[in-house]
Amino acid sequence: MKAFKLISLFALGTIAVTAVAPVSAQVVLTKDADGRVYIRTGFSRTPFEVEFGSSPVTRRVLANECGLMIVRPLVRTELPSSINFDGQAPSLIVPSGLPVATIPRCVNGSLEIQPTGNFRTINNDVVLVGTTANQAQDVQVVGKRVRRFNSNACGVVTIVNSASFNIGGSILPAGGSVISTNGIATEPRPICRRVGENNVLFLPVPAQGQPVG
Repeated sequence: MKAFKLISLFALGTIAVTAVAPVSAQVVLTKDADGRVYIRTGFSRTPFEVEFGSSPVTRRVLANECGLMIVRPLVRTELPSSINFDGQAPSLIVPSGLPVATIPRCVNGSLEIQPTGNFRTINNDVVLVGTTANQAQDVQVVGKRVRRFNSNACGVVTIVNSASFNIGGSILPAGGSVISTNGIATEPRPICRRVGENNVLFLPVPAQGQPVG
C-alpha cells in the first residue's frame, strides 16, 4: 500500500489547505492506520451526531436482589442486535428471539412471578434471569448507537476506539448516508494549526477520503 506523505506545515505553497469557514458543508471521512476515524464536517467547534450501526459497548450491569439483570438498549427505540454475557450459557443472546414480557416485582429477594427464561420488554430492555443476586458483571451490548461529538477548530471530529467503545461496522454521520467502516479510505490524520488569524486544516497529499452525501 502506498504511503502518503504529510507535507510540512511551512510548505504553504504546496500543501492542501481547507479554511475554517468552507464554501461547502460536504462531509468527508477518513481513517488512520490505528483505526481512528476523522470526519471533516465543515463546521468548527460544533456538536455533531454520529450513528453507529453495529457498535459493541461494554457495560457494568448490576443484578437486583432477585437475580434479574436488566440490560438497557443503546438507543431507547432500538432493540440490541446481540448481548454477550459470560455469566450464562449460551453467552451470546439474540434479543429479537426472546419473548416479550413484563418485569415481575421483586419482594424480599423473591419474584412474584417466576420467568421461564430470559425475556425482553416493550421498552427494548433485555432481562437476564437467574444471575447472581446483587452482583455486577460486564455485559457487551451490540446495536445501534448515537453519540454526539464536538468538532475541533478546523471542523474535524475524531472518533477513537476504547476499552468500552468500538466504532463497529458502519457509520451514519449527521446529514450523510451509511458508510461501511471497511470502505473508509486510510490515510494520515488531518492536522489543525493556527496560522495568523485563521485555523487551517492540513491534509495529506494526495488528499483522499470518503465523501458522504
